[in-house]
Amino acid sequence: MVENGKTLILGLVDEVLNRRRIDRLERYFSPDVVQRDLPPGQPEGLEGVREAITRAFRAFPVLRVEVVDLLEDGDTVSYRTLIRAVTPAGRRVQLRGYAVDRISSGRIVEHWESVTLDP
Repeated sequence: MVENGKTLILGLVDEVLNRRRIDRLERYFSPDVVQRDLPPGQPEGLEGVREAITRAFRAFPVLRVEVVDLLEDGDTVSYRTLIRAVTPAGRRVQLRGYAVDRISSGRIVEHWESVTLDP
């Protein structure tokens, strides 16, 4: 179990997103994680997280996430990310992300996220 939220988020970004180890999601997310920004038709819980990340990996065969800011207050971690990616057609894109996660028992139990294309 991870001792603090910052370590949890940095591990998630490194291991799952940058190393594409989607098989490690269970280390970071509770099975019944609540996603507060689900697109229509996306399953809830861990399977919804898995589907969203898999979809991102398909959209961006090359994807690198950098945590820019990371703040922790009690059981809540907020962070901004810079995402550099390449589409299947070879187009380079840069996105900015913002997320807020609530942590319990060393795992993410509630997740909010917004990602926008950087002009």
